[in-house]
Amino acid sequence: MEPAAGHDPEPEQGERVMITPAVLAIGQNVVLLLAVAVIFDLASTERPISESPARQLLTGLVLGAVAVVMMMTSLQLGPGVFFDARSVVIGVAGLFFGGIATAAAVSVAVLFRISQGGPGALTGVLVILGSGMLGVAWRHLRAAGSAPPGFRELYLFGLCLHLLVLALFLTLPDGIAFEILPQVALPVLALFPVATAALGLLLVRKVRRDTTAKRLEESESRYRSLFEDGSQAMLVIDPEDGRIVDANAPAAAFYGYPRASLKGMKLTTLDTRPAPEVMGSVKAARAGHQKRFELSHRLANGSMRAVEVHGAPITIEGRTLLHSIIHDVSERHEAQAAVQIRDEALRLKGAALEAAANPIVITDTEGTIEWVNPAFTELTGFGFDEAVGQTPGALINSGTHPAEFFGDLWSTIRDGRVWEGEVVNRKKDGSVYRENQTITPVRVADGEITHYVSIKQDLTERIELQARLTQAQKMEAVGQLAGGVAHDFNNLLTVINGTAQLALEVVERDSPGFEALVEIFDAGERAARLTRQLLTFSRRSPNQPEVLDLNRLVEETANMLQRLLPQGVELVLDLAEDSPHLVEDPTRVEQVILNLCLNARDAMPRGGTITIQTEWMPHAPGALRNGGSPGRSNGDARPSKGFSALRVIDTGEGMSPEIQERIFDPFFTTKKEGEGTGLGLATVYEIVRQADGEISVESEVGEGTAFEILLPGSDARLRRPEEDMAATDRSLTGSRILIVEDDSTIRKVTRRILERAGLEVTDVGSGDEALTLLTANGYTPDLVLTDVVMPGMTGPELAQRLRSRGSPIRVLFSSGYTESALEEHGLDPAEYPFLAKPYTVEGLTEKVREVLGS
Repeated sequence: MEPAAGHDPEPEQGERVMITPAVLAIGQNVVLLLAVAVIFDLASTERPISESPARQLLTGLVLGAVAVVMMMTSLQLGPGVFFDARSVVIGVAGLFFGGIATAAAVSVAVLFRISQGGPGALTGVLVILGSGMLGVAWRHLRAAGSAPPGFRELYLFGLCLHLLVLALFLTLPDGIAFEILPQVALPVLALFPVATAALGLLLVRKVRRDTTAKRLEESESRYRSLFEDGSQAMLVIDPEDGRIVDANAPAAAFYGYPRASLKGMKLTTLDTRPAPEVMGSVKAARAGHQKRFELSHRLANGSMRAVEVHGAPITIEGRTLLHSIIHDVSERHEAQAAVQIRDEALRLKGAALEAAANPIVITDTEGTIEWVNPAFTELTGFGFDEAVGQTPGALINSGTHPAEFFGDLWSTIRDGRVWEGEVVNRKKDGSVYRENQTITPVRVADGEITHYVSIKQDLTERIELQARLTQAQKMEAVGQLAGGVAHDFNNLLTVINGTAQLALEVVERDSPGFEALVEIFDAGERAARLTRQLLTFSRRSPNQPEVLDLNRLVEETANMLQRLLPQGVELVLDLAEDSPHLVEDPTRVEQVILNLCLNARDAMPRGGTITIQTEWMPHAPGALRNGGSPGRSNGDARPSKGFSALRVIDTGEGMSPEIQERIFDPFFTTKKEGEGTGLGLATVYEIVRQADGEISVESEVGEGTAFEILLPGSDARLRRPEEDMAATDRSLTGSRILIVEDDSTIRKVTRRILERAGLEVTDVGSGDEALTLLTANGYTPDLVLTDVVMPGMTGPELAQRLRSRGSPIRVLFSSGYTESALEEHGLDPAEYPFLAKPYTVEGLTEKVREVLGS
């Protein structure tokens, strides 16, 4: 409201008074709504507010024009006084559009108001200037970067603005203000602040919309720049159907498809998973439930690549799409797989080192132990915590080796070479042992030595095995010698025993020479048993059981033992009155007695007594009669004919229960190295086992030891030599036999025995002579008795020649060796009868009768 110059007649006072506030308010609202509509239309353009000075100038001119329109349609309330809402437009222009737009709007409005003239022109100009200045001032007083004003602030601004307008009305001349103010003050203060706030809110919405649009435009610009210019493969996917909306150049290069082909392609073409699973991942990414995926994608050439996909929803042109960034992680996966393989290899190596049977020690370059495996602890007794931080020299050095020895060792490994040698070290318990040690330097990539790995091997068992092997080889050599000696003795004994028996047949019993011949024969028999022992020792003797008088065998063995016992050891025989009988190889029983007695001798280094007892037992107890624990046996054999008991008792040092548990184990010995083989008691046990017997032991430390052996008894009658001297066996009369023997004395004795048995005997000295006799001369005997080992053609070769010619002649082999000699010459002992030398008269005749009758 202001004074203005007009050409119409001045209205009457009554007419002005008739204009009510309501009419004024309605008119002003119409004008205000018109102004708001114009401004809002201006604000709805695609260009944001106050973007550039030119744009601000244009905006100010438009706003000035709006103010002019409003002034042109204002209400005249008195002479030269107009009422309009120009103050709202100009004030809002200053608050929202800044200095340039406000200056332009003010200039247009001022020029127009001046053009109207009249006494109220000055007031009108002041209102325009005051409104603009207040708007600009308010704008600058607000904190920079603060949020757009709300309704309360806008209303307060409108109230202040129109209080200023009402104050400027006082500049009207002639007291007009006092007439106008009472009419307009209430509607101005009631409506115009609200109109100012309403218009401001519309502009705030425009500002916010412009800010959002600008940010969105900037965001889309940045996204487009990153999408197009980025180095990572990117896809934009429609989450509704899984189609690729857009793909950048790196994506096309990675997948091997042109960009045009990728656009519109189904994601399932690239993703190797089933379609439902692929769409499930798309939906999860769109909803924000999962942003990272590790997948396998198929390229255009059909190859597969491991990819890591980061997906997130993005809005483009109002559509919610899925933006995916694809990282090729194939090399990373390969590297991870390689690391896993390496880690697994390291784990396996660590497990192998832990489980290695050989002790392993790892030290640093100064020799400080950093790691040992359990085998090291088992060998030395030092645990892991005890060993780590120590040096081998401080931990296990035995002091055996000189300083030069270790100086050479260190010189070798520090030069990067492998050192290997034998070392004598010390265990935790103080005992020393010998080990083979290999120390290898460990280098890193640049060749620097960082550690040393020592692999050890305990040589204790190998040294023991080597000693056993040497002993076995020595015993093998001795055995071969013993076998050869036994063979030669058997040939001699064949002559001696055979001649003695032949002489006993013709010498009268009351003749002085008869008993001498019996003694000769008995000595020959004992010598034959001795040679069988030698053959047993050389592993060339089979088991040859016969009825034995146990007392007699003990007495004969005792005679031999007396020569093997030192002066401080007394041998006592405690034999049963009724001598037990058994069926067994006498050589094996003698070996049992010898082994037990010699073992007892070794248990009495300071002398003592060895007692050998015999007893006939109808029933076998489960243990020694003195309460000892039974030893190992061959099961529950209980012959109905009772047992022959043999006991060997000494007054030696005795044995602990732990040693008793192992005394029958092969190679177990408590003697010093080189003093025992550990086979004596093991041999005894094996002989007893094969004889279906039992062996028990009773012993206490310091109280001596007692062994009891129970062997199956026999009620067979023992025949004396003279009772075996049978006259000529007429059942052999007329049979023809060919003797093939290179030893002439044996040949003669054998001929005499067989001729006395009634056989027609022919003898030759070699296999060649025999073959000539049998083939060229047509001689056909019923039996050929041949030695096995002979110069020239051997006995087995003769037999093979005869078999190859289809000869039906039976062959009986005889040798001072055992029948294993046949195997050594390629014959099966089961196919040919065999007679061991020395043989007796009855033994020879019985064997010949057996073969001829077969």
